[in-house]
Amino acid sequence: MAVETVDELYLVIANLVRDASGYTVGRLADQGRSPPDEPYFTYKPIPVRAYGQPRRVREDIPAAEPIPTFPWTDMQETLITSMEVMVSINFFDSGAQNAALRMQQAQFRQPISDYCFLNGIAWRYVSESRNLTGVEMADMQERYQVDLHLWIETQVTDIILRAAGFSLTIEDEDGNILNRLETTTAGA
Repeated sequence: MAVETVDELYLVIANLVRDASGYTVGRLADQGRSPPDEPYFTYKPIPVRAYGQPRRVREDIPAAEPIPTFPWTDMQETLITSMEVMVSINFFDSGAQNAALRMQQAQFRQPISDYCFLNGIAWRYVSESRNLTGVEMADMQERYQVDLHLWIETQVTDIILRAAGFSLTIEDEDGNILNRLETTTAGA
């Protein structure tokens, strides 16, 4: 599963964190919504960097620019790379510490490794758990935070316009034409 946008990861990551942590309610972070009345987690996927040798897939597509009088196509290139994605996860309310602990062990559990395999995710590691428990509205709110590092395949697609032809003129410093070349790729 190669993704083109971070939005394509939201549901896959929410289900992964839900199954790995045992928390049933999850929300994308930074949405400005009121918290639910039950224990919940927030998550935010953040692309970190691309690694390795990219794969390129090229195919002919109909020409985008004015088409010459002879058959012509442009090229579409899809670049596929391995991307490290960090998912910042916060667990709120009772059981937050245990949910963070379950995340530390998740990649060793069969259902989680199966889910990752089926969705084209490679589990890299989980950061140390951070205790962010504090006073929330005159009451203590349990909160733990971890960063989950994953490998995923990403892709970017570009249209490459092919030149239908070009001309080249070579002149000396006095402006005398030394050579002239005009070419088209008709029949190529």
